[in-house]
Amino acid sequence: MKYSEGGAEGTKGAPALNSTESGPMNGIKENETGVESNAGHHAEFPMNLVFALSPEDRRAYGGASEKDLFDSHVHYTSSWPKDAVFYLFNNNVLLSLLFVHKNHPFTKKMRWMVQFCALSLTFLFSTFGLLLPRGIRAVWRLVVAPLLLLTWNIYIGTLAQCPCLFSGFISENFRSRVSKIGRILLYIAVSSSVIFALLGRLFLSIAPEQTKGDSWMMDFIETQLSSLLWSIPTDLLVYSFLRRFQSPINPSPV
Repeated sequence: MKYSEGGAEGTKGAPALNSTESGPMNGIKENETGVESNAGHHAEFPMNLVFALSPEDRRAYGGASEKDLFDSHVHYTSSWPKDAVFYLFNNNVLLSLLFVHKNHPFTKKMRWMVQFCALSLTFLFSTFGLLLPRGIRAVWRLVVAPLLLLTWNIYIGTLAQCPCLFSGFISENFRSRVSKIGRILLYIAVSSSVIFALLGRLFLSIAPEQTKGDSWMMDFIETQLSSLLWSIPTDLLVYSFLRRFQSPINPSPV
């Protein structure tokens, strides 16, 4: 598969990804007078929900190629905040379920599998917290459990893509085999969500009666929200590091 968008050409750097040929990928059309029309663009591309994008911004983000997104390219415009939001929309485990770019190679099915695993692990952490002394439970559900959940999400996210596997210095045959191993490990990790759910049910059954009821549900919600809050600065830290070593992609022609 040949990539020619986003300033990248050739077949090196990524495996063949499922895609079909189509027209302009940015969703922007011109009428006979040359004026851009973005009808339906608001629903198609969620960046419009946060920023008033210029035509150049829409071309840069809307024209992000499958390879750019797969290789975690983060520098699209001269705006640090806009590129940061774009990165969160495509890489945060929870936000990407709603706002992922239409050209991203990782399917919604895979993202929901990862999220289901995260929810099962959150259930395990919230029920385990019922066994802890009351003074420790707050620290567990607001700090320790969210950080453990964040670490798990980073782990399975790395299995899903691991850009190091697609370096031009590694042979295509080797990349293909290691990528398959990574995908197998990913599905094994996602399958472990059943084990997490069973362990969580066990902890719930042996928890003291006075801590049951709605307590585990509140802990579940707080742990999930805390994990989201912890994940955003972590993702922004990764984004800042990547952006320092990347050049902006030229907007694709309309």
